[in-house]
Amino acid sequence: MYRSLRSLALVICLSVASNAVAQPIDLGPATGYNVFSCEDWYGGHHVEGYTAIANRVYFNSFSLGSGVPGGDVLVVGDNLALAHGTIHGNAINDGLQIDLGGVTFANGGSWQSGVPIDFADACAELEDTSTELAGFSVNGNTVVYPWGVITMVGTAADTNVFEIDGNDILGANTLIISAPAGSSVLVNVTGGYTRFQNMGMVTLGIGREDVLFNFPEASFIVLKWVQFEGSILAPFATVQASWGNFMGTMAAGDLRGCHEYHNFPFGGELVDPNVNPAPTSCEVDYDVINQWPDGFQASVEITHHGPATGSWDLAFTFDNGESVVNGWNGTWTQYGDDVEVTDAGWNAVVDDGGTVTLGFIGEGEPITPAEFVFNGMVCQ
Repeated sequence: MYRSLRSLALVICLSVASNAVAQPIDLGPATGYNVFSCEDWYGGHHVEGYTAIANRVYFNSFSLGSGVPGGDVLVVGDNLALAHGTIHGNAINDGLQIDLGGVTFANGGSWQSGVPIDFADACAELEDTSTELAGFSVNGNTVVYPWGVITMVGTAADTNVFEIDGNDILGANTLIISAPAGSSVLVNVTGGYTRFQNMGMVTLGIGREDVLFNFPEASFIVLKWVQFEGSILAPFATVQASWGNFMGTMAAGDLRGCHEYHNFPFGGELVDPNVNPAPTSCEVDYDVINQWPDGFQASVEITHHGPATGSWDLAFTFDNGESVVNGWNGTWTQYGDDVEVTDAGWNAVVDDGGTVTLGFIGEGEPITPAEFVFNGMVCQ
């Protein structure tokens, strides 16, 4: 994140902003799970993928793990009571194992003890992630129509961020999300309560595995008679999900109800659009193209390799007491021997393999700086 800076007509002494680098965010400990609950789940019915529940579980007439190749299909931190169902792998827990009758195992599974997840740490991490995602900069357009349709349209190639009040969802009958193929979608839902009921959900361009709904404030969420297209991160909420299909990862504080959970784990990587992406590599060509007594003109060409930038920052240090008098194609600042250049707006986007050329008039006897840092990476 960079503050707004004035262009230099003369040497201006301002502190150089630090180089913020985008760090992709996923679901951390809930990655790869179909269902992850930080408390209990009573009434579970059908989960195609892997399930992890921090405390207690009771399932009746169920199927678990039918869409995965076995392993620890069900992990429970406390007591586990099951009746009339099939587990396509292991059921593993740290409390009582209660077979109320009719429980069978497939894919070589069995009852096991000892939990491989530190639920306290995992749930604290999910809470931190939800709070961090809530601070992402909105770059998508959301429209709530009075006849019950909500549209969310994003154009970013990497992360499209939307925000909506949970009250606006209560009366909706259709939710349409459109974003470029290959991008990820984050929908931050504000407010303490919302309900998705009798609603059609459509994703255009992206797949359901690319969509995450984040509920950083919610304490209660209802899903009823809906096929939910995407994943949910709601570590502070009780989620009541009944009579419908869920097509993603459910990461909830507490879970109730008999929704069917289909195995489409969230696979996106979310990057705050307001933070510069880190390049995979970069090169800087620094040339003194003209020189006179106590002055010179220099050209700086940057070649960027990595994700397309939405903004950029170049930092370097003069080694011979030089100073910038006037710079172009960027916003130039200097403090002591340290120089920072940020994009001029019109040249903020640099594609993979693209270049950006800067120039400045300087005072002093020029020496090529020893090191250039572009969006947090030391360039060759």
